[in-house]
Amino acid sequence: MKLFTKKTILRWLSNRRLMLLIIILTLGVRLFLMWLLPLTDNTEARYGEIARLTAQNGFWLMPHVNLGTAFFAKPPLSSWLNALSILLLGANEFSARLPALILSVLSLAFTWRLSKDLGLKKPLFIVLAACISPMFFICAGAVMTDATQMCVVTLGMLAAWRIFSLHNPVSERSVAKIQFWQWIFWINIALAALTKGLATWVLIGLPLVIFGLLEGKSLQLWKQLFHLPAVITCLCIFSSWYWLANHHYPGFLNYFIIGEHFSRFLIPGWNGDRYGSAHKVPWGMIWIFWLVAILPWIGVFIVEIKHLAHNILRQRFSLNPTLFDSTNSCLQSDQVSGIPTPHHKRLKLYLWCFVLVPLAFFSLARNIIAPYTLTAITPFVLLAGVWFERKKHTTQRKIILSTAIFPIAILMVTPYLWKKMNLISDKNLIATYQRQPEYANQGLIYATQPAYSSNFYTQEHINYEPNWQTAQEPLIVIKQEEWQNRPQQTLHQFVEITHNNAHVLVRNLNAQHI
Repeated sequence: MKLFTKKTILRWLSNRRLMLLIIILTLGVRLFLMWLLPLTDNTEARYGEIARLTAQNGFWLMPHVNLGTAFFAKPPLSSWLNALSILLLGANEFSARLPALILSVLSLAFTWRLSKDLGLKKPLFIVLAACISPMFFICAGAVMTDATQMCVVTLGMLAAWRIFSLHNPVSERSVAKIQFWQWIFWINIALAALTKGLATWVLIGLPLVIFGLLEGKSLQLWKQLFHLPAVITCLCIFSSWYWLANHHYPGFLNYFIIGEHFSRFLIPGWNGDRYGSAHKVPWGMIWIFWLVAILPWIGVFIVEIKHLAHNILRQRFSLNPTLFDSTNSCLQSDQVSGIPTPHHKRLKLYLWCFVLVPLAFFSLARNIIAPYTLTAITPFVLLAGVWFERKKHTTQRKIILSTAIFPIAILMVTPYLWKKMNLISDKNLIATYQRQPEYANQGLIYATQPAYSSNFYTQEHINYEPNWQTAQEPLIVIKQEEWQNRPQQTLHQFVEITHNNAHVLVRNLNAQHI
């Protein structure tokens, strides 16, 4: 008797188990890449080096990009988490990236909780949909501040919705729950101020404002959110750090509030960035970033947006005077469980606000990057979950099977990623230097300003000597442009060992006799 026939395998491999297997495979690929790939310059290596300096030198009040330079561009919450991970696991790529993965999992946990209010019978799909969204996959294992911001915004979205839904209607049993979620909401607002400051507040507050306007009861909703003891606690938490930071590092508030929140977004190619370079892109570029961010689900987004627009127009020209009233919503009434239809429609409108409002807001900015789309992914996958549950069982299975392409494709391109990322990181260059016979007795000389990855992988045990042509040390790192245009008389003195896009590691042949 055959135990493993095609029929028995298919019966055992239900849609739920299949989704779970693909999620585990995708998670495994993400963990492998977190261990394998180097920290690249400038973003990942910069935040990795900030975390290493925080952990090893105690820069807990204000992050530093090097021993003498404070980092004013972002508040410290993300750096604190990365530094704690480095303290526990050592200074390496995996430990620096681990907090981003944990925060991404937490974001999915908050999203899962919202799926209960949406009445999804197969909430595992929202996890799968997020995991194979390229921007979520990248940021879930990258040393950046975006995963922290996504987690904070998603928790704010969940807490505010729980407050609104528990007020409809209010009962004696719901009062304690409302106060619990009010505390969660305002403590989270304090954490938002320590994540990216006003920008994170906008990503939470602006969708709530638009949602209130669409429902025609903005003041009522904000009264529901307000809880005086929680608000005071929130103010005390974040204002304490901001006051201490500006007191010990004068000029911080001016640079962070004015520069990072206004000049960065309103001045194309803003040249006031102390730690990187401004990104000048066309207006509306955020929508291109968004389509790439949700690449496998572009069709779902377009179909659902068309359906939303159709129903809005139909409702707009009907006799019903209230466009977004929860009892006569223009949103599709595709109820997927026993939850009352008005509640379900209202939550869909709420989720659309958290998807579309941030994207519309960033449409007006030209100094943006692709990760700005990240916070819209968690509400979007909930809407994708509703779309998925409208499909027949056989169609659902085909959709699930097609998602396996993503982790397999990532594995196939991993050698290419490893090669390309090593070209924009000094990890391989430093490893080559450490294998040289001179390594035991001689330090590494940089004839150019070291990159962030240089400092991270040597733990800043390098020396700066700009005049490399007269250097006496045997191993020297030279800027790629200087090496390509080196003087004729140095051709027989220096020999290339290895290189990347920015730097060349060379051996000084004359130093062997010194």
